[in-house]
Amino acid sequence: MANKNLNISVPRYTSYPVITDWKGQDEPTWINSLKSDYTLGTDVYIHIPFCKELCYYCGCFRKVTKNQDLATEYVHYLKKEWSLYLDKLPHLIRVNSIHLGGGTPSFLSAENLENLLEIFNPFRTGKFNGSIELDPRTVSEDQIKVLKSFGFKKASLGIQDFDMVVQDAINRKQSFDLVKEKVSLLRENGFEEINFDLIWGLPYQTGATINKTFEKVVQLKPERISFFSYAHLPDKIKNQRLIEEDKILQGNAKLELFQTAQLLLQEHNYIAIGMDHYALKGTKLHQAYLDHNLYRNFMGYVEQKSDILLGLGVSSISKNAKGFIQNKKDFKSYYSDLDQKVFPIDRGHSLTNEEAFRADIIQKLFCQFQIVKEDLKDLANFFEIEKKLKSFVSDKLLIENENSYQVTDDGKKYIRVIASTFDQYRADQTGFSKAI
Repeated sequence: MANKNLNISVPRYTSYPVITDWKGQDEPTWINSLKSDYTLGTDVYIHIPFCKELCYYCGCFRKVTKNQDLATEYVHYLKKEWSLYLDKLPHLIRVNSIHLGGGTPSFLSAENLENLLEIFNPFRTGKFNGSIELDPRTVSEDQIKVLKSFGFKKASLGIQDFDMVVQDAINRKQSFDLVKEKVSLLRENGFEEINFDLIWGLPYQTGATINKTFEKVVQLKPERISFFSYAHLPDKIKNQRLIEEDKILQGNAKLELFQTAQLLLQEHNYIAIGMDHYALKGTKLHQAYLDHNLYRNFMGYVEQKSDILLGLGVSSISKNAKGFIQNKKDFKSYYSDLDQKVFPIDRGHSLTNEEAFRADIIQKLFCQFQIVKEDLKDLANFFEIEKKLKSFVSDKLLIENENSYQVTDDGKKYIRVIASTFDQYRADQTGFSKAI
């Protein structure tokens, strides 16, 4: 049952503070923050913004086009951005992982993929992980072979839903047989971990359609499942106005979609390891959750943590222990800055000690479903926070132990609401999606 008092608009907390609360950061401050004695290496996120078709639900930064020349030009500038980091910060050459996201990374031809990835070869560490988001409709065997040659073993497929009526309503048409073919191709080329992105709350979804979708999902047995609540924000995301709003379930009816899928996930040995994410029992990600080594960043949940996340490409976000930056979102400015050998920073934020404490608490909450009492005592509004947490205990969202609060199964649905307790900036809740 959805609690109306808890079904409020809250951020997803991919960062804390959330990006709308960032105060700004310039290039010298960002570069100086990267000159610390880092020992754990670097993760690289590369944003590929191009898509051949528009998915109506999508809220990501992307450009819809079929022009491959744009991709070739873009790869040229990605390489320029990486070279700029190497020139200014040569100690960042230890790359633990590369993740290509989008948009549609499989928009890049096999030739462009190879041209891009080869620049990182000299800098990969022995524990290198390569992962990529793929569109089953566009990824080819040639592209998969290129990824294999560069040591990529993780792929995330954008599925969303297998029901053809739902697919038509969101303009994302792909058959089960097509997805099955691409999963087999990835397995044959040594991909060890496959994730399916799925969404609940889309138009025309019902308990019956969710059941049928998950019956097909478990046949293909992906190691990971990301199961997101659809955030319908047509005032902010224009393409969502193409969706039939009256066909979207709300409140308890929407929540039943999640509960239907949750039962199926449990029956087939998928374990909830964090907000919106499930891992097949016994996989690396599940073990990291059990060992309390799980970490959440802008790319989702990972089982190894690096000191730095460097984002390359338009709109990409970078992070280290001291703050964040986001790249410019328009191609012209992004290209112009790189031509002038200037980092294309649009906005950023330097973390205060108080913000860093709160970010760590939210990180632990999302990765361990736990709040450690010792972590709270130095927060500025400790007594207010404690009162709120005890109200969550009364609502059976948390269980209070001697040294911690543990999130209950019911509380996991409202984990974003619980996280907002630690958000010192959340007087204004507008502009975010509902918890359910």
